[in-house]
Amino acid sequence: MDKEYSLKIAEAILRVSVYIRNNVIKEQIEKRAVNLLTMVYENNSIQSFKEISVLTGLIKLSRSICEIEPVNASVLLAELKKLNSAIRQNSNLPDSKVFRLDDFFTDFKRPGGGYKGHGPVKGNSGSGKEISGNTRDGGKKSSSLVRQKNIIAAIKQSNSDRVGLREIISALPEFSERTIRYDIQKLCNQGVVKRVGNGGPTTHYVIE
Repeated sequence: MDKEYSLKIAEAILRVSVYIRNNVIKEQIEKRAVNLLTMVYENNSIQSFKEISVLTGLIKLSRSICEIEPVNASVLLAELKKLNSAIRQNSNLPDSKVFRLDDFFTDFKRPGGGYKGHGPVKGNSGSGKEISGNTRDGGKKSSSLVRQKNIIAAIKQSNSDRVGLREIISALPEFSERTIRYDIQKLCNQGVVKRVGNGGPTTHYVIE
C-alpha cells in the first residue's frame, strides 16, 4: 500500500511543480519527490520520514511565497501526513513527532481571495480533492497578497531612497488609494516595509 500511495503522491507533487517559477525550489521539490518514492520502494522508513519532512517544509515555503496555490499545498500536505502515518504503522513504529523542516517556516496570513488558474486538475493522491494550476496570465488579481507583492516591487524599483505614498499610488494605478494604504499598513505590521516619518508629506517607505 505504501509503495502505490507514494507513487500517487510523487506524481501529484511533480504535476504541481510544473507551475513553480523559482528554479531552486522547483528542483528541490522534484528531487525530494523522487527520493521519497525511491526510499519507500527500498523500504527505508527512516529516510522516507526525512524526505516527507523536507517536502512538507518546501511545500509550506512555496505556499507562503505564492509559488504553490493554497488549495494545492493543502492537498499535498494532507497526503504526505497520511503517508507518514501509513509508513509508521506498517513499520510498527510509534506515531511520535519526527524532525519537521516546516517548523522553521511561518506561513504568511492571506487576507483576500484566491487566484485564477488554468482550471482544476484532478489530483493523483486519491483524496478526491482537486489540484489546480498556478496563475500565469499576468492579469489583475484581487488577492491582497498579490497587491502587496506589487507594492514591494514598486518600492524596490524606485530610483530614490525615499519612496512616498503618492509615488507608490502612481506606480499602481489599477488599485485605489484606500486599498494601497491598507496593504502598506499590513506590510508595516508584518515588518516587511518600514514607515519613516510622522505621517506628513515627508513620510516615505523602505524595505526592511
